[in-house]
Amino acid sequence: MTKIWKIGGAALLGLVGIGAALWLIGLAMPQDHVATCVALLAGGESERGDAWELVANPAAYPDWRVDVREIRIAEDPRGHDVRFVEVGDQGAVEYGLDLIEAPQRAASTILTQGMPYDGAWEFDLDHAEGYVRIEVTERGSVYSPLFRVLGRYVFGYTSSMQTYLGNLAAALDLPTDMECVVL
Repeated sequence: MTKIWKIGGAALLGLVGIGAALWLIGLAMPQDHVATCVALLAGGESERGDAWELVANPAAYPDWRVDVREIRIAEDPRGHDVRFVEVGDQGAVEYGLDLIEAPQRAASTILTQGMPYDGAWEFDLDHAEGYVRIEVTERGSVYSPLFRVLGRYVFGYTSSMQTYLGNLAAALDLPTDMECVVL
């Protein structure tokens, strides 16, 4: 029985040590980050308009975003063009959407307080001969040192944007080429 206790104690101590090391690494990482993904979709001006209609209409998100189960539009936008609650894989999160320069620029900001992260996404849609260029820039903050490590090295700061842009391309039935960077 003593041998089992020693092995169990060593395993527990090892897990605590790994957790502490990850926490310390996270403390050394910056709380804020900027990441950008650019998708080039086959198409032109009409496809940019179709993409804008999807980006600018949160009520339709469950129809084309695989990670969104439900959208609840708020009656009072409180200074935003649209205020909504998105229910999905991350739980329920409230956002404000601002349509800055239709059909080219929009911004979405997390309004829910007390989460381990927050931030905003900026959307820029443009078209050139033969393609639609969609750039999404995330300006985020991750408050928990452990989540900083996981976000940077396990999940990736660009994974949500890649999913979003992939869903958008699929909804438009357009081939896409995508590149993402963390600045």
